[in-house]
Amino acid sequence: MVIVTGTNYNTNRPYSTECRNPGQAHIARYAWGDDYHHVILSRLEALVAWMRDASSGPFDARIYVDTGPVQERVYARHAGIGWIGKNTCVISPTAGSWLFLGEDHLQPAARGGRAVAGSMRHVRAVSRGMPDSSPRGPGSTRFHALCVVLTIELRGAIPDQLLKGVGAHVYGCDVCQEVCPWNAVAPRSEDPAWQPRSVWDGSDATSLAGMSDAELAAALEGSAMRRAKVAGLRRNIDVVLGNKDVAATGRLRHT
Repeated sequence: MVIVTGTNYNTNRPYSTECRNPGQAHIARYAWGDDYHHVILSRLEALVAWMRDASSGPFDARIYVDTGPVQERVYARHAGIGWIGKNTCVISPTAGSWLFLGEDHLQPAARGGRAVAGSMRHVRAVSRGMPDSSPRGPGSTRFHALCVVLTIELRGAIPDQLLKGVGAHVYGCDVCQEVCPWNAVAPRSEDPAWQPRSVWDGSDATSLAGMSDAELAAALEGSAMRRAKVAGLRRNIDVVLGNKDVAATGRLRHT
């Protein structure tokens, strides 16, 4: 059995597409607050602990929060949370697509409390056998994915021909969710874990560039943005400032 959860992280702040400040550093909404991996994991662990107390027999549990060989969106769709939209996100008709997904994979324990052999191999096999949910052709979000890869996953310099496309995105990209009509009435979350840290709350690239490496490292502590590391974040800030200068003067900024 798989229990799937969807946690709303749509905080009460304007979208980057609504922002009129040309110097603002755009940061993906999911990374504004605490690291969702740790927060959701601890909450799912508490759920499993409660279920163990209430259960008449032992069971084995494995928890996933955007980790492991699990197609979370497919499980979420089958669980009734929503459907997989053209932006590749799970869209709930009542909550939109600003959702953190998490799963508890549960299975009764064998006699003596030992795990059933091959249980997680079965989960992996099922995941591999599920259809690819990524869109193809019209409506695909290839550049959105590229922006995420460039500002988060890429180590080293961003290729020159792709610098302009990064725009003002210091970390990740939310445009495909911001323009999604199902998010026009998405509920707001007051959960303290997802509220933006002051350093990211409406920050501009120039202010971020003025921070020392130690200050940036402190700001990244306990944040999902640690994925990019200080070096990656500073590279992105320089790219955004360069794009800003090109837009203002037509000349590339020298760093």
